[in-house]
Amino acid sequence: MNDQVKQLQKEGNQLYADGRYDAARAVYTKAIALLTAGDDSSSACAPDGADTASWKSLTASQLLSNRAQTTIQERDFAAALHDATLALKHNTKNEKALLRKLVALENLERFEAALQLVNTVLDNGEKNAPTVFQYCVAARRRLRKNLAKDREVAASEVKQMGKMVHDKQQLRINFGCLLPSQVPLEQFFDVNVNIGNEFGLFRRDYVKNGEKIYLQCSLRNNNEKKFKLKFQEPLDPSDVGDAGSADANGKLTLNDRGKASFRVAVVTADASKPSNHSKPLALQVRAHESSTATWNLFPVVSLPFTVVPPGGKLNEGITGDLGVHCCRAVSMPGLQHEILLAESPGNLGIGGKLWDSCLVLTRYLAARREVLNEKQVVELGSGLGLVGIFCSLLGARVTLTDMEVRKHRLAATLIQRSHPVIPS
Repeated sequence: MNDQVKQLQKEGNQLYADGRYDAARAVYTKAIALLTAGDDSSSACAPDGADTASWKSLTASQLLSNRAQTTIQERDFAAALHDATLALKHNTKNEKALLRKLVALENLERFEAALQLVNTVLDNGEKNAPTVFQYCVAARRRLRKNLAKDREVAASEVKQMGKMVHDKQQLRINFGCLLPSQVPLEQFFDVNVNIGNEFGLFRRDYVKNGEKIYLQCSLRNNNEKKFKLKFQEPLDPSDVGDAGSADANGKLTLNDRGKASFRVAVVTADASKPSNHSKPLALQVRAHESSTATWNLFPVVSLPFTVVPPGGKLNEGITGDLGVHCCRAVSMPGLQHEILLAESPGNLGIGGKLWDSCLVLTRYLAARREVLNEKQVVELGSGLGLVGIFCSLLGARVTLTDMEVRKHRLAATLIQRSHPVIPS
């Protein structure tokens, strides 16, 4: 296999020299796959007298660095950054990989991260890597100038953003990905969460220096406690460093950008084997009890997913005709149960999202129940239907109205509830 990897690397280098970057990348990818196919097979790859792990790391670093260069030639700097970062994990002294990471960061206009890396190289006096050292000497002044311009632009943007972001808004938890619709037991899948206001915006100055925001991820519809969640770190952590974290109990720690990435699997709580027809489950993420005193965060609930035996197929999430991608569990004073609403802003625009104005009106009515008791209420432009559903739970007879395209989503929400609410 050693000869195969070397031959593929040679072929890739020749294709690159001929300007056939896409073909070279395909060959490098094949060589990387062959190299990392498995520990047993790779142990036979090392040349005589060489340390297997060392040889494998050095070769993987070269191949990933070469693949990064093919994407730099095609100006796909995000892919180049990914490969160059991986190459440096295999071999921190790979000069070409370091140079390619710097080139990618600068072209992605991630000047702060690039300057940090440049300063590290210069401070450590990496004169054994003269090409990188010379690049860093020239790049430092250029990056500082770009950062100064960025700060001017950022100051202007903060002023404009202030009109859309302020401390009176209800921050909410969001899924940054669509969760699977079918999950085999014991199979891990990726989950990304973030917090933001009703426009999805988050400002770092929400969080004080040194402060941490904690969330709790748990299973919903798991009344019989047949299942539990198992957590692990993401396979490919972000190259910028802190990607947040999840502990064994589902306590999530957000990074300074209000985000966290992790992997989770559904496992049985005991040795019993659940049937294939178990009630669909869902993931729920809310503020952790250690953060609720400081952070009033609106929880999020995933779309339901079915659980199948180990070895089954992991099916992608399905938003359906209505474009629903998550749900909101709303608790209000005086209600014994939560109101579960489906959000579909992608398909229904403004009408498919839960806005702060709905929450403000609902809380106002909760404090003045006498206004609603045994009254008839007509809500114009109901959107998700929160206000109307809440009014009906407090004793009013309610008629919800909206555009034709949004009535189907309203009806789907109301069918799940046996309230005297009439969609029209």
